[in-house]
Formats: sequence, C-alpha cells, structure tokens
Amino acid sequence: MHDASSNFLRYQEIWRNITNNNVPEQISRMGDGTYVEFPLRVISTTEVDSRDSRSVQFCDILAGLSVKHFNRELKEDDRQFLNDVVGAGLDTISYNGIRPNTTFPDKIPPKRLVGPDVVDQMTDIIFGSHNQS
Repeated sequence: MHDASSNFLRYQEIWRNITNNNVPEQISRMGDGTYVEFPLRVISTTEVDSRDSRSVQFCDILAGLSVKHFNRELKEDDRQFLNDVVGAGLDTISYNGIRPNTTFPDKIPPKRLVGPDVVDQMTDIIFGSHNQS
C-alpha cells in the first residue's frame, strides 16, 4: 500500500524499475553499510488516497515532520516546535527503510501485524502523553 500522492506518482517509474522481476538481480550497498537486493520482492503495489486511510495519513505526518526537522532553513519558532516533538518521543521511533525479506503477505490486502511498528510506536507516544495529563 502506498500513498497515491504526487510525490509517489513523480517517482512511479523508479518504483516500477526496482520492483520489476524482469530486471537482473543485483545487490546494492546502502548508506548505512547494509545491502539491499534488487529487484525488491514486491508482489503488488496499491495506491491509496491518504484521505481514505488513517495509516497512510499518519505515515504522511511522520514523514513530513521528519523532513522538516532536518531542514537547515527552518525558522526558530518552527525549529523549537520540532525539537519539542522529537523530545516528546519522535526520536524513539526506529526506521530502516524498505528491506527485502522472505516474508510475504498471506492475502491481499495483507492482514495487520501485531506491532510495534512505526505507526504503533508513534500512537503509543501520542496517546501515552495524552493520557498522562
């Protein structure tokens, strides 16, 4: 499942290329020193309008906050807000990108896994701090 955003549509050809089973297999080193196999073992990609999916909306929010946090030209008020967000728990979320794996969904759409994935972690942070007051 992927957000049917203009950003995804802009890079749709790249996504098709890295998930296309008709290209030769190759291993590429990532920036953190790990390796990823191409093509990625993706069975299918379904575009979802984020207005129709809370999970996709939530991931959009997390991605937006993360991108803004690393913007060097951020205004001081915005910088302080994002520092507060990071300090409230955003820094405890781990992310390691798309990794090839031999675990495939057993049905389409896939059934929900038992967390804690990134969405579960952030939900715990939000509701945990909300319930503390």
